Amino acid sequence: MKLRVLFATLLTLALFIAGYAQTLDKAKLDQFFDRLAEKNKAMGSLTIAKDGKVLYTRAIGYSQINGTEKKPFTAENIAQCSNAAGSTEASAAA
Repeated sequence: MKLRVLFATLLTLALFIAGYAQTLDKAKLDQFFDRLAEKNKAMGSLTIAKDGKVLYTRAIGYSQINGTEKKPFTAENIAQCSNAAGSTEASAAA
């Protein structure tokens, strides 16, 4: 019973808070990710979408490091990884 009340309360709060979302500050996000990339503190990609429209996308870090050669991490790398994962899942299901 307590678990149900807790779950209902958390769900209500989550829905209530979602109505008061912040506006997207692309300049601030760019500044944040530039700082992370400058200090080599993160690698990855972020995409923010709303109602099926991409509002912001950014990739930082390196996709591959061989000795002194470094290839920048791009959104294309993610697409290649997701295609490979999808084909692996499809062959496992068959």
